[in-house]
Amino acid sequence: MAKKKKQKQKKAGLAKRQKNKQQKKTALKKKIVASRPVEKKISPSKVKQNLKNMPSLIFEPELEKIRFSKEQIEEAQANHEKVPDQIEALATPEFITTLKEQLEALKLRFDQENDLNKGMMAHAIIYFMEQEHAPAYLNQVVVAMYYSVISDIDSNDPGVLKQLNQMLNEYDQTWADYLQEKMDALEGKGEKPLSTVESFL
Repeated sequence: MAKKKKQKQKKAGLAKRQKNKQQKKTALKKKIVASRPVEKKISPSKVKQNLKNMPSLIFEPELEKIRFSKEQIEEAQANHEKVPDQIEALATPEFITTLKEQLEALKLRFDQENDLNKGMMAHAIIYFMEQEHAPAYLNQVVVAMYYSVISDIDSNDPGVLKQLNQMLNEYDQTWADYLQEKMDALEGKGEKPLSTVESFL
């Protein structure tokens, strides 16, 4: 009986999270498309593809220089058992401030280069981070940084984007229940955390 009850609770939690993902996905897509001038608007399908390509931003020069070191990750792993907690420990307030600054510089460069697709990706993650409550363990760029280091992935690896997206999907699935617990805990404090950018898809 206890096992069946636990399974039902798990399914209910997953269903709740999936519903939240879909709502945030719709809101984000509308925000991204509406934020561009009419002549620069892109199709929803292109928005979706660009969001899937977002992990590749970590290999841009502006973000490469602030990626976590192996020593930092090893320290986080030694102090925290669960990956979401490790990521949260790595992404200190100082790091998040620097990340925002580098993303703004990245977006400016993309705008100057007239790279609409990469500019949209930078805009999407900046928009996510500008929300009142956007935990690092739900930030696709931060999570991608973590996995790229522990897996020794670099921009020269063939199929790098596919590898990163697989790891991000596995992260979301493996830690689904724990991520929901952390989100529920924030909501219990009167906060409303967002879902990950990737999980809007």
